[in-house]
This record gives sequence, C-alpha cells and structure tokens, in this order.
Amino acid sequence: AQLEEGTTATDYIPTGATKSGAPRFDHDPVTGESLGLLIEEERTNNMLNSGTTAEMVANSGVIRTSGGFAAPDGSTEASRVDLPAVTASNQVKIITEQFNGLQTSTFYTASIYLKGINGGELVYLTFQSGTPTSFVAANLTTEWQRFDITGTTNSGILYFNVGVDTRSGTGQANQPAQSFYAWGAQLEEGSFPTSYIPTS
Repeated sequence: AQLEEGTTATDYIPTGATKSGAPRFDHDPVTGESLGLLIEEERTNNMLNSGTTAEMVANSGVIRTSGGFAAPDGSTEASRVDLPAVTASNQVKIITEQFNGLQTSTFYTASIYLKGINGGELVYLTFQSGTPTSFVAANLTTEWQRFDITGTTNSGILYFNVGVDTRSGTGQANQPAQSFYAWGAQLEEGSFPTSYIPTS
C-alpha cells in the first residue's frame, strides 16, 4: 500500500516503521541508460490539466480533441490537434494558453510533448509577452518528443501557442493541414525546463 502527494502514482517505495521517500534517477531517453541521481531545483507547473492540455484554447478552425489518446506515461490523457491548411499570410492556426499575474522581466520556459500522426508535420512553439514574439520549430516524428521554448516576460501576461502563426514569422503560407498529438504541457519560471510536473 502506498499514499503519496501528487496526481500520479510513482514506483512502489517500501517503508518500515517510518515514512520514506525514494531518490529519483535520470535515464537517457533513447538508450535507457542510467545517468545517475536526478537533482533538480523546485519548480511549479503553471499549466492546469497539463496531461490533456484542456486549458489550451483551439483557435478558429482548429480541432482539439482533449484526452483519450495514448500518452508517454502509459495513460490515455494525450490530446489530438488537427490544424487546417494555412493558405495565406497573417493566418493563425494554434492552440493557446494565456497566463496572467506572472513576474515581469523574468525568464519563463514553456514545454510540451508532441507526436506526429504520420510523421513529418511541422508546427511551432510560440512564446509571446508583449513584443517581440519568439518561436521554435518542432519537426514531428511518429515518436514522442519534448519541445521547449524560453523567453523573458515584458509584462505579467504571457501566451504559449502551439501551431502556425504567420503573423509572428513562423512558417510559410500554403502549408497543408497537419495533425498531431499533444501531452504534458508545462510553464515554469526559469531559463531551462525541468522534469515534467503533472497537474490537474
């Protein structure tokens, strides 16, 4: 029997007469080779319902099916996102989340796990807090990959977008329709991503 703080169960931690925690270990995601103890600073995931990405709003024309698809952690929390074709400049085809009340002039890092339906899909992570907008290209395969983007807030409001927004310089016009799975969205204060922190 085990009772632990959090929204997901971890590996069994045997105990004796006192409460006990277990160290976490880092592993190479490709080979599975142990990289030793995982030591990270304390962080908070500001994204609610991070597994299903239910907090992220689908832009007009975008279809987001929240939850029900196999995720990297073995659950069925992943979502499917279907982007329509981008046929002209100044078009926005994204799923997005707005965060309010953040620290100004502070580094924040957004991250998300993505997986292409067929492989070869190209979407962008966009991080916007005032101007300018920064973006990272995500070339998807049929395997789960974690993508992240870091930027500094110009105000207490931040937008984290996934998709194609030609207004911010991401992508080109006349892109075909694309579909992908999304899971494990995270926004944390700091200049680099830490391990995924599930939220409800």
